[in-house]
Amino acid sequence: MLEEAVRRLEERTARYTAEGDASVLRTQDAQADVDAVLEAMSANGLTPEVACVLGVFLFHRCETNPETRTDDALLTLEIFSHIPDRADALPRRARNSAAHIWNDRATALLQGVDGVPPDLREVDEAIRLYCIAVLMLGPGHAMASIVAARVGTALMRRFRMTGVATDLDEAIDRMRSPLEDPQQDDERTRAACLVNLGTALRLRFSLRGALEDLSEAVLRWRDARQLESVALEPLGRLSGQPSRQPSVQRAVPPHLGDEFVLACALLLHWKGAADPLLISVREHMTPTEWEAVAQARPPGWQWAQPAGEALRHASTTGDLVVLDHALALLLNAAEVCQRGSADHLAVLRRMESALMSRLSLTDDLEDASELAISARLNVDLAAATPDLLIEQLPYLTASLRACHRHSRLVPLLDEAIDWLQYGLEHIGPGHPAWGTLHSNLGVVYQDRYAATDDDADGAAAEAALRSALAHLPADQADRPRLEERLVRVQLSRGTLDDVESALTRQRKKVGDGSDAVSNPDDRILLGLLLTNRASRSGSAAGWEEAAAEIERLIAVIGHQAEDFPEHASALSTCEWELYQLTGEQARLDRAVTLAEWTLDAFPPDHPDGATVASNLCNLLADRAYATGSLDDVHAAVAYGRKAVALSLEPDPAAIVNLAKALSERFRLHGNLADLDEAIALCRTTDAESAIADSPAVQGSLALHLAMRYDETHRAEDLAEAIEVGRGVIRNERLPGPRRAGYHSNHAAALLTRHRLHHDIADLDEAVATARQALALVGPSAPDRSTFLSHLAGALAERHAVRPAAGDLHEAIDCLRTAIDATPEHHSDFPRLLHNLATLLGFRDGRSSAAPDEAMEVWRRAASLTAHPTMRLRVALDWGAEAAARDNWEQALDAYTTAVGLLPQLAWIGLGRTDQQRLLAKASGLASDAAASALFAGRPDRAVEVLEQARAVLFTGEWQWTADVAALRAIAPDLADQLTDIREQLGGQLVDESASRLLDAVRGAGANADARMALGRRWDEAVDAARRLPGLAAFLRDRPSPVLELPESSAAVIVNVSRYRCDALLITDHDVRVVPLRVSAREIADVAVSHLVMQSQHAYETSFKATAPAAALVREHSLTETLAWLWEHIARPVLDALGHTGPPAQGQPWPRVWWCPTSMLTHLPLHAAGEHESLGAAHGASDEPARDSVMDRVVSSYTPTLRALATALTTPVRHTEPRLLSVAPEPPDQRALPGARREPCPRGCPGPA
Repeated sequence: MLEEAVRRLEERTARYTAEGDASVLRTQDAQADVDAVLEAMSANGLTPEVACVLGVFLFHRCETNPETRTDDALLTLEIFSHIPDRADALPRRARNSAAHIWNDRATALLQGVDGVPPDLREVDEAIRLYCIAVLMLGPGHAMASIVAARVGTALMRRFRMTGVATDLDEAIDRMRSPLEDPQQDDERTRAACLVNLGTALRLRFSLRGALEDLSEAVLRWRDARQLESVALEPLGRLSGQPSRQPSVQRAVPPHLGDEFVLACALLLHWKGAADPLLISVREHMTPTEWEAVAQARPPGWQWAQPAGEALRHASTTGDLVVLDHALALLLNAAEVCQRGSADHLAVLRRMESALMSRLSLTDDLEDASELAISARLNVDLAAATPDLLIEQLPYLTASLRACHRHSRLVPLLDEAIDWLQYGLEHIGPGHPAWGTLHSNLGVVYQDRYAATDDDADGAAAEAALRSALAHLPADQADRPRLEERLVRVQLSRGTLDDVESALTRQRKKVGDGSDAVSNPDDRILLGLLLTNRASRSGSAAGWEEAAAEIERLIAVIGHQAEDFPEHASALSTCEWELYQLTGEQARLDRAVTLAEWTLDAFPPDHPDGATVASNLCNLLADRAYATGSLDDVHAAVAYGRKAVALSLEPDPAAIVNLAKALSERFRLHGNLADLDEAIALCRTTDAESAIADSPAVQGSLALHLAMRYDETHRAEDLAEAIEVGRGVIRNERLPGPRRAGYHSNHAAALLTRHRLHHDIADLDEAVATARQALALVGPSAPDRSTFLSHLAGALAERHAVRPAAGDLHEAIDCLRTAIDATPEHHSDFPRLLHNLATLLGFRDGRSSAAPDEAMEVWRRAASLTAHPTMRLRVALDWGAEAAARDNWEQALDAYTTAVGLLPQLAWIGLGRTDQQRLLAKASGLASDAAASALFAGRPDRAVEVLEQARAVLFTGEWQWTADVAALRAIAPDLADQLTDIREQLGGQLVDESASRLLDAVRGAGANADARMALGRRWDEAVDAARRLPGLAAFLRDRPSPVLELPESSAAVIVNVSRYRCDALLITDHDVRVVPLRVSAREIADVAVSHLVMQSQHAYETSFKATAPAAALVREHSLTETLAWLWEHIARPVLDALGHTGPPAQGQPWPRVWWCPTSMLTHLPLHAAGEHESLGAAHGASDEPARDSVMDRVVSSYTPTLRALATALTTPVRHTEPRLLSVAPEPPDQRALPGARREPCPRGCPGPA
């Protein structure tokens, strides 16, 4: 279709150009072909050849059809902007027009909007458009070199923004184009190009030090000066187009005189007055100009001057190479200055500034050390001259503070404080530097206060800042920052008693809030005060006002401001606090978005990156709890790990937030290693850190210990959780909402211990603690429903132990309130419904005549989306409740829902141990589901649900082999990807010993993360496979197969459930039910006795002295077990199948495939029977065996019917027959006393 459409468009274009018949371009068929090509372009892109055909057709139609002219022209431009090398396919007039358009667009981009310069993205686009215009014009066009020069101008702008060296080199090459073009003789254009080229060359000289660049710059500017009388057309439009700007009446811009003189002076210093180029230049200069070139300059000026430009460039672009070049130049300048002179100190200060810039780029402690050495040297040199020393101290302060930020060494701050105090001792309050030194002293004390938390430092910082503000002029530029610092110190020390008065003063400074040009520093301080007031009051209105002010501040400073991340982070905090108070999901979403912006705006090694990453971890964990999002919880763990790794010292907030994310991931996935890691994190102890005594860390530890107890039932975990939790809730200095969470968690732990030890004191304390939690939390807090649920659980438990109608009714009311306050999409909503349904069932009773409200709540809870373990718990309890009411259809619905969840519990991203632990929560599920189906009169459904459940464990290599082969035939790359992931995961069976080894080497968290990442990749690949034609069932459970069994054969599923026990006989596409007169408890008792006897026998036979007696005891027990199996299970089954004895002479033996369930899998059904007496087994009697399974049928086992169907349809490889020889009494070996009595197949000569 596409090829045909392209061919027809090409034919129509050829006909138009040959015959001039424009009608062929405007037919409906032509439009249909255009639409077909455009559709292909939007779906898959186009080859350059096809795009060219379409672009040329559209151009010609644009020329001839006014109705589609605009759309066709825009499409043509868009197409050829991506294939400019095919421009020669267009007529020359089209190429000229397109070049003009792209040139004008590029120029407009570089001019910016409303005085705002273009950003990097706009400069990139301008360069691209200029380059396309050059290609459109083609070589030889008179204007191609001019546009090429404009490319150079744009590259120069980008170079100043990014520092990419190749941009500067290419810019210079491009700017030479008009000067080397013989067609370009317009003097105005040449003058502009010479000026721009000279500027670029002198810049490159400053950044790299090549004298040939400086010489050429002087040469180009000399030539430009010779064109001084020519009016200069600004470089922005192609010739022939009217300019939007007035012509410059002077070819050389006014600043060029200074630039030219400066460049000549540098050349004079480097090459001397005898340089031929300088001689030539001097001939074109006035005496005054040459005098300016030759005037005396400070020592080292020839190095310091280009170093200054290099430093400015490096500070903008972060170019380390240029920065190091500038340092080398400054070092040369310092060496020629008189030691200790003002010129020497000026150069050294610039070196100090350069070293500070280098430290900010590298975060290298060696750079910090070098900066400190440089700062100390400068002070030592200035110490002899008091005025110079006072002038140098602020530089020393800035350097030492920078070193401290990167090294966290407090002695650096001590050193700065000592020098500043020394300086203040030698000047009086009337000295001009008095206020400056006090401001520096206050800032350093504030840094040390933050590092040591010593209130004496805080008090000193407050006093120094007050003194600085008292002596600095009202219009001092630094004054707003110092006022902000003073307020921060006062807030952190708690000495700002009258926040409202401070707010009133600050609001007057800012105005009514509508002034978009307010001083940002004033707005910062206002936002800080509003945030502090909101945190004290805890009111939603306070946080909303603080958020609104911070938003106004961001609107004033813009997203590109250096301190934007700090304010975005503060706004994120406001939104999170509002979410905590209101429960509005939109608040949480916005908090996450703002935190992501903040982190993206920070460089990777920014010191605040750890804090922002930790905040983002916390926010994403909250959202995962609210929504059940797996993407959010995995991202939360990743950001939490990043925060802990970036923290220069253990940070309680980072540890608590990562532990929270890990426990949330455990809740959603069930990986016990996540809980273990969370506990290990909270156990971190460091005598020099605040970790050990942090209430937040201790509260997190108590929570996660209790969670682990719920999974592992380690008594020590529960005991420690209660002990640690009790210590945390006694801390009354904590804010109410945080204390509420600790109280609620402690109540839950007490309730768990009561269930274990039945101590009524624990139950009363749990109720009282849960009530305290509810009183401490706000009425609109998003997690209030959790506190209500914990109180309801404690009340209901107390009612069960000490019946009181008030407790039960209050518990139900608590849960109804929690449900009403929780959105249905919240991941905790099903749990609340589950708890309510349980209490309603308890209230109403479980007879078939009981009200239906509880069952309706169960059904609603099971229908909602939640994490698999929660949904399983709901479905299991719903099924049990329905079964207790003899509502077997509803029980079947509930258990079927639970069976459908089993694959999620056995998620491939978990280790085998975790899979087994989670699947153990569903122990007996398949059998209970089958029993419910049998009670409901649906034996076929019983078989299906058993197959579906057992397939989770027993689906083997055969399904993988078959399905991946089908996938490989369609998508081999995807099949290879899945195979690779499967191999990395160990074929779905993670080697636990290897896993533990990896945990030891890399850490448990790294191993769990890697395994889960592979699991997510596996899920994505499987989903992709299922979207392919014919593979919707890829690796899914298949419907139960139709068994083609041999004649007189059967498959027997023995279902053991707490509700009933049955044998399901599958023969000739039919399912028959044989009820068994035995209970699941009886079968379990027999199985346990059998296993215990086997274990004891293995132990006792290891001692030769007791071996014979042990063998007699074992065989006696085994005979009893086999007789019991025969009486209660095997004989009723075989009788029902019609196998009442051995087959007739010459008839094949019937075959039975046993498929036992539950504890019956541990018992030997194939050997069941009334075997010979104990004495006969040892030759003491001739009493024959009476009856057994082996006397009637040949037995085999199958884990599932699907496995049996696969085995029956798989061709058997025939091998040569082999002889089995059995010796009842082999020499030097244990005797086989039963071998002589073992029945032999007909035709067998008997025991050897």
